[in-house]
Amino acid sequence: MSDYNVGEIVNEVLIGKDGELYLASGNHLPLSYVTGERTISEHAIEAFLENIKARHLFASTLGSRYIHMVAPDKHTVMRKSFPFEAYETPGDIVFARDKTFIFPKAELIALNEYKRSYQKYDSHWTIHGALRAFEIMLQRFGFSRDEINAGLNDLGPAIVTKSMHAEGDLGRKLKNPPSEKLEALKVSFPATLYSNGFAGNNGKLIGIVSQNPRARGRFLGFGNSFLLLFPNIFTYFFEQTILCRTPFLHREVASAIKPDFILTEAVERYLPRTQSDSEAPSFIDMQLSASQTLKFSAEDAAFFGPSLVPASEDEIKT
Repeated sequence: MSDYNVGEIVNEVLIGKDGELYLASGNHLPLSYVTGERTISEHAIEAFLENIKARHLFASTLGSRYIHMVAPDKHTVMRKSFPFEAYETPGDIVFARDKTFIFPKAELIALNEYKRSYQKYDSHWTIHGALRAFEIMLQRFGFSRDEINAGLNDLGPAIVTKSMHAEGDLGRKLKNPPSEKLEALKVSFPATLYSNGFAGNNGKLIGIVSQNPRARGRFLGFGNSFLLLFPNIFTYFFEQTILCRTPFLHREVASAIKPDFILTEAVERYLPRTQSDSEAPSFIDMQLSASQTLKFSAEDAAFFGPSLVPASEDEIKT
């Protein structure tokens, strides 16, 4: 990292202290909200709050427990190495208006005292950051402290260090990419994975059936890469898990699956571009419009069902 100066922006990457990397620009321009150059609009805040209110009401009609989570941006949490003075972030502003959703900023900052909550050369959280946010989610869903501790105690020994070094989504943008060894979760009990074979972003679909004896209920999650990064975590607590990469809650999916638990998630930098759920296409249309190859096996299609799988084989590219 000696090739760069602290505070320098290189190919959308901000160079922090001690070689820490932060996302500076890209589609969502996160740094401009930190410096005060931009601020989240009232229209975006109102759209966000209306989505949360409508989702709670909808989930109640299904008998599902519902929570929304905003995953903090890395610069919101990893403050010590950030080279600029802090301003209020979009998450701070929205959380001050409404605290019915999860914004685990304080908890992740506290975690840094003994475990890294975010990767050094990547914009995403570590397995430890994901687990801390997941623990808060379980508490809000009504899991008992004993249930949570039992699952976390089982899970702890399954965290392993990968043999390969990872450059990270920020590190790989630099000329001489730095890399680090990361930790992952390797389950020791049977779990069956289903997917649509999707390699892209919105439209990606993952399903898991866990045979962990502690697991219970059906979980449905709508979110982005923060939600889908460590899917094995869910197997310690939920018998069935379906994860959809999308910024919306797709009502046709939830109505068909009738989950016990629904989570919607978005990373903080997406808040200024919040769209109403009323603008959501069906999740099937989202998959088909993404110009990606969908690879549903017969087992995948049977598990996900008609609310998630195109009706005609002609619609599925194999």
